[in-house]
Amino acid sequence: MAGVNQHHIPQAFSRGFRIPGGSKKKSKAWLYEKGVVPRLVLIKDEVAVEPHFYSEPAPDGSKTLDDEITDYENAFGQRLQALKSAPLGAVVDADIAAEIVAHLTVRNAHLRRTFTMGVNSLLSRAVEVFCNEPTLRPVLGVDRDTPSERVKELIDEQLKEKSALAASGLPPRVLHQIVQMILKERFSTFFTMHVPFMAAAFDALTARAPALIRDGHNKALSSGLAPDGRTGILKGLDWRVLPSVNEGFVLPDCVALGVDDEAGLKPLIFADLDKVTMVLMPLATGRLLVGSGQSAPAPPVAAFNEAALAASHAFFIAARRDDRLTLLADRIGVTSGRFVNDTIGSTFDEFLKPRSSALTAEIDASAEERPAVAELSPLENSGEKPPQAPQYSIDFLSCVPDQATADKVAGALYAITGSLIQMMPLDRLDGFTFASDYPTALRNLNRGFSAGAPLQPTTEEYGIGIAMAPAVVRDGVVKTHIVMRGDIAHALISEDETLSRGALHTVVGQLAYAACGQILDEALPGVLLKKIEDHYDAFLYSAIHAAWTGYFSSRASAVFDPEAGLAQQELLVSVLKRGQSDIPAARLAYRFHGDIDALLKIVLPRIADVLRFSGTVLGHYDGLQQSFLDEPTLAAALDEMNLRDWVLLFDSDLSRLWDRRGKWASLDEFLMLNRHVERLFWQYQLFPWRTDEGQIRIEAPLASDAAQLVGFRPRLRRIAAQVIKTLRHHFAAIAGRLRLD
Repeated sequence: MAGVNQHHIPQAFSRGFRIPGGSKKKSKAWLYEKGVVPRLVLIKDEVAVEPHFYSEPAPDGSKTLDDEITDYENAFGQRLQALKSAPLGAVVDADIAAEIVAHLTVRNAHLRRTFTMGVNSLLSRAVEVFCNEPTLRPVLGVDRDTPSERVKELIDEQLKEKSALAASGLPPRVLHQIVQMILKERFSTFFTMHVPFMAAAFDALTARAPALIRDGHNKALSSGLAPDGRTGILKGLDWRVLPSVNEGFVLPDCVALGVDDEAGLKPLIFADLDKVTMVLMPLATGRLLVGSGQSAPAPPVAAFNEAALAASHAFFIAARRDDRLTLLADRIGVTSGRFVNDTIGSTFDEFLKPRSSALTAEIDASAEERPAVAELSPLENSGEKPPQAPQYSIDFLSCVPDQATADKVAGALYAITGSLIQMMPLDRLDGFTFASDYPTALRNLNRGFSAGAPLQPTTEEYGIGIAMAPAVVRDGVVKTHIVMRGDIAHALISEDETLSRGALHTVVGQLAYAACGQILDEALPGVLLKKIEDHYDAFLYSAIHAAWTGYFSSRASAVFDPEAGLAQQELLVSVLKRGQSDIPAARLAYRFHGDIDALLKIVLPRIADVLRFSGTVLGHYDGLQQSFLDEPTLAAALDEMNLRDWVLLFDSDLSRLWDRRGKWASLDEFLMLNRHVERLFWQYQLFPWRTDEGQIRIEAPLASDAAQLVGFRPRLRRIAAQVIKTLRHHFAAIAGRLRLD
């Protein structure tokens, strides 16, 4: 019958390290634990003993694992005594030595505790990865521009199983891209919803780990108390018993040490037995059992104790107490901790490396505290020399009454640019033009190069353009010339704070456009006015360009008029509603006229408006470090169209582009935003893609308008029948007249 207190290192073995004197039953040894004063303890009560370590008593009185181990120890004690009584330096029976070592190293608590520590470390790392969204996204490939092979496989499987999906007319690569965008867009919501459950699952696993490992350990012991595989390999070593060369050996809780590489002695349970060249196990204070391979060097007997202390997981015992052992006790757990960290760390590194080369950078970046945003949040000047005040022209076209007013406006502009050059580069500012006839001033602007079409102000039902910052070329250098309505000049110097603040906000926003253009041209020379060669990318980029430049402008100018965000939100709600109204109607009309150009003439501007005003709103509130979703009207509009997750993803991508300003590697970083243009096409059941021949194809599945088209076919049949009936009457009347004639 199993007792309550069960020894995971047999008492018969531990007594070899007892202090001199006393009976076996009252044998004592010094117990060393990390951070604890050494204690003189009874071996039977406090050395390698735990309640029900192997098994609880069986209700029916049947034999338990502890009973089996107790039975085994009777023969084990005789074999152990044979080793202890062998002459020092003499060769001993390899079968006995191998069995003793194999048994003692697989039955002890060191093994369980190390496995438990490993599982806890594994789960801790898993929490860091799988319960941290910035870390998990790159692991799962969420933010990739193209879907992973697994995503493609899942979609291809759905295509085979669902004929309706295959009948949509969309090529698999388009479906792949749609799913990837949905994954990006909805991942944050999914993660937020499920991370508490994942964290709870990891916590539950951590709590259950000791019990699971205990069950696994006991199951392994039940199949063999001296595993044949381990014993067989250890038999291949040459075994002998060597004497102590110092004050005597200690007994670590791992019992035996081994050498399998250049790292030296380690717990034998950690070693690769196929590579083991040496095994050292203390039999008693003055005796060390050593197994050596044929080419093994001399055993490091003198170094055993120090290695044994570090190899211990929780404790070691000795027949003496001395200051050196007390000092070295602080190294308990060093080897186990390093082994677990190296093993778990390398395992996670192997897992993470192929999935995300940027993961380490993501973790490091998330660990660093974000720098505080300056009062003015725009683009920093990274040059080493102090920025110089820009030289630029200021023209007034029939919009100021006298020179004094012009000088006052110019002075205000010089003061603004003089302050902003500390935060944004304005070397490429060509000048300002204020005009009473704003449209004419735009059309007549000398841009220094042949533009495809004359500049025109925005004239929409939800807003009229008042300022623009187009690119111009002067002496071969791309610059920016800001054109504004004349009343902005007056508002800038007005004593009305509301007017002056609004004008200042507008001016700073246009200057941010100029700075953005300069940064782009300096980072990617020649890109600014270069035509995008790929027709499909060019088609999409035409709708997104104003979104990211608007984001930059509004983020830079936000602090100058924080309340401007409310008006910007109203405009965004307007364009969302207009798109929701106009695009489905245009798509339905397309079913009858079949003119794709006519359809795009309506769809593309509406999508561009949504993107542009979204960029403006997002930039403004990012500049203020506030959430645009706090305004209920906009939040409701986004929820109604299921665009809340999309706009958050759009914000993330625009913010990432902002953070990399001046460090952009290629235009591809901007073309990645084209995925958002596709996303809004999909919103309205329109699916653009590039054909294998490089042409632009847009699919408008008929199912999108099935509900509206349900009654059209019967109606057309009735109309056709009526027309035929009418024609018959006409033909009959004509035939009658012919007969009369």
